[in-house]
Amino acid sequence: MTAIQAQREGAPQGQRLPVHHMTPEAPGQKFFFGATDLNGDSNLDLMIATSRGVANTYADYWRFAPDSSTFAYLGNYPVFTLDTATGRLKTYERGGVGGRVYQAREWGFEDDSLVVLREEVQEAAKTAGEFVKIVRERMAGGGGGLREVKRERVRDPR
Repeated sequence: MTAIQAQREGAPQGQRLPVHHMTPEAPGQKFFFGATDLNGDSNLDLMIATSRGVANTYADYWRFAPDSSTFAYLGNYPVFTLDTATGRLKTYERGGVGGRVYQAREWGFEDDSLVVLREEVQEAAKTAGEFVKIVRERMAGGGGGLREVKRERVRDPR
């Protein structure tokens, strides 16, 4: 798939949304396309899964801009889940070592930009069977960056 054609019922013209990072699908293989409100503005935004692995799925996202009644490309991200308690979008990417290497992020919008508000990253340490877990949070007032708030060594429980 190379593009999505979005058109409101009764509208004379639609909008062509290029799909940026789609892995080719085998003939007859199903793909996931959907609509969800990413930024809590009560407008449905669009997504299409572009690559699927054993552990991780990524998607192209478009945010609906009500001022222009068009969709703006947001980017290609791991599939978002919405935390209804906080209103934050969450992603989780599993890496190697049976999922002990991972990245968990919480996202939010500042104006029209999607930013990481918190991330937890666990990486393999130099010592076998040990990992380093690092937690970073966005500085108050934005400031454009994350600061490390916690770092700890984690031993493999096996």
